[in-house]
Amino acid sequence: MLEVKKFKSMNEVLKQQKELERACSDEDILDEVKDNIYLDLVNINKFITDIRKTKMTNQTWLELLLNILNSRQDRYNYKLQVISGTKSHEKVYTFENFNKVEVKETNEVDKWNAAIIVRSDIDIIKLTSPYENGSVFFMPSAYKEYYRTKLFVTYDTFKDELCIPSYLAEEKSIEDLLMYGEECGLTEKEVKKLNEIVFALYKEQRKDKKRVLKR
Repeated sequence: MLEVKKFKSMNEVLKQQKELERACSDEDILDEVKDNIYLDLVNINKFITDIRKTKMTNQTWLELLLNILNSRQDRYNYKLQVISGTKSHEKVYTFENFNKVEVKETNEVDKWNAAIIVRSDIDIIKLTSPYENGSVFFMPSAYKEYYRTKLFVTYDTFKDELCIPSYLAEEKSIEDLLMYGEECGLTEKEVKKLNEIVFALYKEQRKDKKRVLKR
């Protein structure tokens, strides 16, 4: 297992990962040497996964994101919003042939929630079309035109009932946001900054665990 103290930043970790990936695809390197490089790559990939799986409460992550977005040079303020919606009453028309059509109706309510950080002068409900019914938050890669504007960042999406105090206190990782943050409304620079913050939190948690073990 790699030692976290070997690295000063997440950027160093990711840089070493890229170097190992390049070495693995280099045809001029001997196979026996490449085997060792591959093992190093497996280890560093696991190391990166462990870092990105660092858990903190939703409130902690959201406060960090708010600080990052509010330090943008666009002179706007950003605010947290949690949107709750429902999707219901759908019809499915099944064609056996063009003269015989079966209609199936469902009235099941599908409750959804999205935690977003949005520019304070933007009305997110007006920005998205009613027919999208939350899909813009659940599928950022399919709605790139919204996210290119950097008007809002989708932090999290989830189904079923919402209890704000419980949700804020819930612990989770932000692994997806660290890898796909640019698709969710962050800039490349902000994703890098967030990765460095998570790396520092990971190091601190490792120190705390060692202190507990020593006792």
